[in-house]
Amino acid sequence: MMIKTTTHVSSLMQLSLTTTTKTTKMTMTTTKMMKNKKNTRQRLEIERLSRTTTSATASATSSNRSGDGLILQTGNDDENAFDSVAIGAPIVKYFQSKDANAERWVMWYTGRRRSNSNNNNNNNTDDSSREEEQKETKEEVQQFQHDESLTSGEIGIAVSNDGIIWRRGGSPTEMYRTGGDAEAFQDLSIDVGAVLYPNNEDWWVFDTSHVSVGDVHMISSGSIAAGGVYWMYYQGGDKEEVNGVEGVRTRPGLCLSQDGRNWARIEGEHHTHAVLDVGAEGEWDELCIRDPKLLLAGPKDMRLFYHSIDKTTNVSRIGVATSKDGFVWQKNRQGCIFDAGPKGSIDDLGVKSPCVARIGKNDFVMFYEALSSKNPGKSTICVAKSKDGLKWERATAPALSFGSEGSWDEGGVGRPYVVPMAENKLRLYYEGRCKETGLGSGIGLGVSVGDDMYSFVRRQSVVSTAATAE
Repeated sequence: MMIKTTTHVSSLMQLSLTTTTKTTKMTMTTTKMMKNKKNTRQRLEIERLSRTTTSATASATSSNRSGDGLILQTGNDDENAFDSVAIGAPIVKYFQSKDANAERWVMWYTGRRRSNSNNNNNNNTDDSSREEEQKETKEEVQQFQHDESLTSGEIGIAVSNDGIIWRRGGSPTEMYRTGGDAEAFQDLSIDVGAVLYPNNEDWWVFDTSHVSVGDVHMISSGSIAAGGVYWMYYQGGDKEEVNGVEGVRTRPGLCLSQDGRNWARIEGEHHTHAVLDVGAEGEWDELCIRDPKLLLAGPKDMRLFYHSIDKTTNVSRIGVATSKDGFVWQKNRQGCIFDAGPKGSIDDLGVKSPCVARIGKNDFVMFYEALSSKNPGKSTICVAKSKDGLKWERATAPALSFGSEGSWDEGGVGRPYVVPMAENKLRLYYEGRCKETGLGSGIGLGVSVGDDMYSFVRRQSVVSTAATAE
């Protein structure tokens, strides 16, 4: 196993295999970082976030103004921005500083730019030619429920003092140095750009065409000040064409960082450097492995949940792989662990993008993106529960539905990521999609209300939708 730097080697403080081995200690994980802190300030925060409603379920499905939920939109004010066309797949973490009343929020997300080139790749392809190629392959892309971001995806970062108002760029360490000072936060001089991009150095690797964030955990420390190592699992697509489309056969990879911004790729055991390969011909996950999410279930019990798509039926299913160290993974021998629901159900066309957490009485709770024949082309976010993480019982109604007509997320909601808060409340960060393109038009925030912590309403937006990507 080897470490391959992507940029700014010196900032990684010469990460070594010895260091990474030590980081597998499970005593302090992001689960611990998100431990409930029952103090007055947080209770006020919950009250502020939870909008008054007579029916949580009704509000989640029908009462959505055009901007409700939106907290971060595409960077379309800059045509060269890596996220100028599409934005989504939020991974959100928060950290407590030495001052218990100060928080540092960090978000990693996936963006797509207007052309297939990026600031770090030497790509001389003419934009007009590329656009024509994309038009020619659009039908094949749709066949696999993919979008054009598969050939231009990059990973970016944003920071926040409260998890609501976000600023592009920065890093967790920069946030720490502000000391909770709002003015200092606004005065930060930080670069807005991708922190991980397709690999243009080695043609044979799994992520030459596309990268998208899967999950990020700080392992070995729950404090930015104390230091620790960020582990990012992500999906990458290569140049292999499937029905004439690049980037379809995605695999998961791993990279490490000490500041959350500068990353070093870890070369996995597969010959493409992926940490896990797609299935053999005829297996349920032979086409791809998508949206890998890590659950630290216990000592030497790391679980990587993901989904794949049946290339003949277009039905997506969810699977899991396990590991003791985070480097070597074994898939579940029984195949997928969660399939599409029965005909007429909320997820009869497929299930994808799982986010699994331990909530309540150590139960496994899965938030996932559901596809239904009742609303073809528009995904919802649903919930399932399990005692062992293998056998699941699904809810009968969505936790969050797509937006109402004219809203920024009318085209669907997906790629959920849940952050536990105080008082048994949850924040649900998600990707909202444009009706016309199906691409991620913004990142949204839903909050659990009432006694049912798995029903969500959109938080009233602090972002104008006037500049939302078309």
